[in-house]
Amino acid sequence: LLLCLALAGLVFTRSWASPTGTSIGSGAGDGALMMWFLQWAPHALEHGLNPLFTDHMNVPEGVSVLWNTSLLLPGLVLAPVTARYGPVLTFNLLLALGLGLSAWTAALAFRRYAPNRVAALLGGLVFGFSPCMLAQSRGHLQLTLVFLVPLLLLVLDEILVRQRWRPLLAGATLGLLAAAQLFTGEEVLAFTA
Repeated sequence: LLLCLALAGLVFTRSWASPTGTSIGSGAGDGALMMWFLQWAPHALEHGLNPLFTDHMNVPEGVSVLWNTSLLLPGLVLAPVTARYGPVLTFNLLLALGLGLSAWTAALAFRRYAPNRVAALLGGLVFGFSPCMLAQSRGHLQLTLVFLVPLLLLVLDEILVRQRWRPLLAGATLGLLAAAQLFTGEEVLAFTA
């Protein structure tokens, strides 16, 4: 875990010089939208608004936040960071966590099938730091926060192949992971399904 997170920190070295003012992406376009969404969920809950809908965009009709890569769960989990340091730091932090945690959870999944820990780690690093992940980290945060996918696949393997868990535990775990991925990036959940 520490190795994966350290490598992710190195990938984004440039943004750590000024983490509250410099983002990896351009800070415009999709990156700016992701930063807005990271602020929306805590703002909506603080003001008694529906976090799944906003009329702050596309006035007066509004938009469904859930179906617009809204990062509701990461926005809520890191709300204290966003409130204290701003959405740019939260965005940068999530980019690094996305790559590092994705590599680590993939290594955990590969460990189930690879007899060697080094081989499993290398597989995880290829997954977490693939060209696709690095390209998406320029502004599509929801596509780099895929650390739940290997965990979902491990639970599915447990349900469909190994069948060692109690059905209620396996189903509840699968449901919670799927819900967490839905509120992180619904596109990734759809691709995984």
